[in-house]
Amino acid sequence: MALGPECKNVNGTYLNDGDITTENGRFAPVLLTSVLNIPSDARTVSLRVHTRKRDRDGDTFVSLRVTLDGHTDVAREIESCFCIKETLTCPAVRHSGGGAAYVGAWKSQSNVYFARASDRSLIAKGQNYGAGIIVVVPYNYMQEPWVRFRNAN
Repeated sequence: MALGPECKNVNGTYLNDGDITTENGRFAPVLLTSVLNIPSDARTVSLRVHTRKRDRDGDTFVSLRVTLDGHTDVAREIESCFCIKETLTCPAVRHSGGGAAYVGAWKSQSNVYFARASDRSLIAKGQNYGAGIIVVVPYNYMQEPWVRFRNAN
């Protein structure tokens, strides 16, 4: 389902426990908080989009407020998100890099794209990729797992 021009249709409360598709097409458990890179074993996760700026093409720069188990006093704000073509994108929810002299260097990043299913479940598409070079041997990888989180209501 489309999230609307400012992606506010993602607003809601979801169960933290979800199912991720594995490389062999099976399902495995995953936490929404781990997808968002927030260490927590909360039972529910509430999401609320806040529009920061709308451009002339109709796309919006937004922040995503994340509340765990209804505790608004410890809510987190993911500020690097945007809504393009009614899909909520939060890039670089996790990133790392490093290097070793004369050996190599690497960088990795995880992005997440959100949509909703007709049963009001939250659908997340992860995008994990990295690149680097190790003693003049370049490498790269990319994974795009899909995750489903049930609506808590």
